[in-house]
Amino acid sequence: AGNRDALLAMARDDKGITVWCGATGALTGQLELYQHGDQSSFLYSEEFPGAQRTVEVTTVDFLWESRKCLAPVLLKADVQGYELEVLKGATQCLEATEMLILEVSFRRIYKDSALAHEIIAYVADRGFRIYDLCSYVQRQSDLDLIQSDLVFVSESSSLFSYQGWK
Repeated sequence: AGNRDALLAMARDDKGITVWCGATGALTGQLELYQHGDQSSFLYSEEFPGAQRTVEVTTVDFLWESRKCLAPVLLKADVQGYELEVLKGATQCLEATEMLILEVSFRRIYKDSALAHEIIAYVADRGFRIYDLCSYVQRQSDLDLIQSDLVFVSESSSLFSYQGWK
């Protein structure tokens, strides 16, 4: 809600942008969101506890269908450990998706969050392969890898047409 006015201003300037304020997940309804600074998550974190507030939740598939979006799709999710739940609510949209950009975690920063290997397996089962690594974050205390943004591409994409080294 704190970004609603800026988003609506962007939509006024670009008719290709539509705004819906809420969150996405596997199911529609309402959930408690932990708000901590400029980040928020449905999952609790001892390191980022935050205040709770109730938000409306819908699925990516509902937004996809109601907005009559066109393929191919680039789907980006950085939802503080809730990526797998967002993907579960995007089964139809994923069929039209060529590229995914997902933040994955290698440590369980948020309670009950999916780890990188679980997300990689989930999207692999739906025909996506890792294409690139956008970024990575190391834990300050010991420089262990903690998070990364991964680019996944549909196996049917022309980006995979050449499989050689050179």
